[in-house]
Amino acid sequence: MTLDNKIIKLIEKLRAGKNVSDRALKRTLSANDYQEYQSDLLSYKDKSRPKELDEYQIKIKLATLSYSKMEKYSSEGKRQLALKYANRAESEFEDAIEYINEMIQSNNEINLWLDRSTINISDLDPIGIPRVIGSQTGYCLNKNKSPYPKLSVKQIRLMFLESLIAQPKDELSDQLPFSLKKKLDTSGFKY
Repeated sequence: MTLDNKIIKLIEKLRAGKNVSDRALKRTLSANDYQEYQSDLLSYKDKSRPKELDEYQIKIKLATLSYSKMEKYSSEGKRQLALKYANRAESEFEDAIEYINEMIQSNNEINLWLDRSTINISDLDPIGIPRVIGSQTGYCLNKNKSPYPKLSVKQIRLMFLESLIAQPKDELSDQLPFSLKKKLDTSGFKY
């Protein structure tokens, strides 16, 4: 049975909802392919929220607090205090947006963790500011805990095996040692 046929059998088994053991993968895949599978599995499990978002949430919280104080003093008719907190809130929201844009420039994955774009924000208030997805605030537009789909180990194995089958044969031959890639010189043979 060829390697492709063995991989196809594993794919069929996974599609049927049956388990494919780690041992079966090790026996079927080359050492490099198995190592690549392990790496893919670890990188998927390691998709945790970037730490920069914690600082961003603190900045939003402070700005929202200032905004709330502005609304309170405004409703009480304390114009000077309301204006003071309005300016503070606007400055803190701008600081939060500037911070998150800098973080996005250094790590574009952060953009996935926001419920809306940070470009062209028209309202610097608790409703208009981008929130971290999964945030408990009522202003968050995306309540999912992660921007990545939740996949089981079975699904990850299936995707990996399908990607191996989808590889063009030329890529597979590129993985052969140089000595096996040499073409035979058949010019001296008589047919």
